[in-house]
Amino acid sequence: MARFIDFSFDGTDIKVINHLQFASQLLQHKLVARMTALMTRIQFRLRAKYNAGKYSTGELAESVTNPRAEVVGGGVVGRLDITSPVATYLEDGTQAHTIYPKATIIKGTMATRGKAAVRRQVESKAALHFYSDRLGKNVFADYVFKDPISGRHYVKNTLTEMQDEIRKGIQSALEEVMAGR
Repeated sequence: MARFIDFSFDGTDIKVINHLQFASQLLQHKLVARMTALMTRIQFRLRAKYNAGKYSTGELAESVTNPRAEVVGGGVVGRLDITSPVATYLEDGTQAHTIYPKATIIKGTMATRGKAAVRRQVESKAALHFYSDRLGKNVFADYVFKDPISGRHYVKNTLTEMQDEIRKGIQSALEEVMAGR
């Protein structure tokens, strides 16, 4: 014959409820600390990958900042800021596109009647400058047509590589709370 025990908390056992609430807060605190440390490790690995490229200037790696974790809606979420738009292109890839120089200075004046009439005068025009492996020389151009780029998935691959480390970090935080440390 099987025996079952049912129990519930109806607010009469304040000591047990307070202990569970304290353990929940302690667990969130430990998970935030552990997740922040893990986000710092992810930042370190991403920076190393971004700096490893042949044409790396360090700008992309320096855009990986602010590793942190926070409680959001009862869960703990790890966050990392990657402010360079180039990171998105490397992660997801691009379609074929045209690249223009950044620093084209255009002086414009509005006509006195109507917003449609605009006079523009190019003050100074920048050029793209790069070394072409195909041509074997430096090239200056007004624009460049760029073929599609397949995604390199740096963030996705880093998270996949660190999956066991992340899992173990979260598990050890849970074990510490359960053991009362």
